[in-house]
Amino acid sequence: MPYSSFILDPKGIVLGAKPRSKVEALAEIAALAHRAYDLDAAEVLAMLNTRESLGSTGFGRGIAIPHGRLDGLATPVVLLLRPAKPLAWQAVDELPVDFIAALLSPTTGGASHLKALAELSRMLRDGALLDKLRGARDGDSLYAMIEGYEQRNAA
Repeated sequence: MPYSSFILDPKGIVLGAKPRSKVEALAEIAALAHRAYDLDAAEVLAMLNTRESLGSTGFGRGIAIPHGRLDGLATPVVLLLRPAKPLAWQAVDELPVDFIAALLSPTTGGASHLKALAELSRMLRDGALLDKLRGARDGDSLYAMIEGYEQRNAA
């Protein structure tokens, strides 16, 4: 589904993931990027690890937004991972992470990356939506919630 600044494919959503650490979660996101968008998993993982080494992408309130830029993308894409158990992430509020929204953008799209990151973070700051996303029973339900949110908030 195209949003105003990124694409989310239902194949890019995993609920009940079993990573035991941030490292394993990033590897799972990289594998998911390969399955959903046919991106090179090793390249995605290297980019995510490099970005994480600059500072935690733990957004607060149990959310992490790992992000970065890659060759081979025409537009920003999002991957959603909801671990079965919260993970230590060194978030700004020191809370463990139970919802991960990864943003991958084209290397040449500085402005589009920032716009997509702002849209994604604004969406995840909506407490009512976040509660619904955390309670979604499956990926299709979660996808529908985000699609409905985007349609209601399109301007």
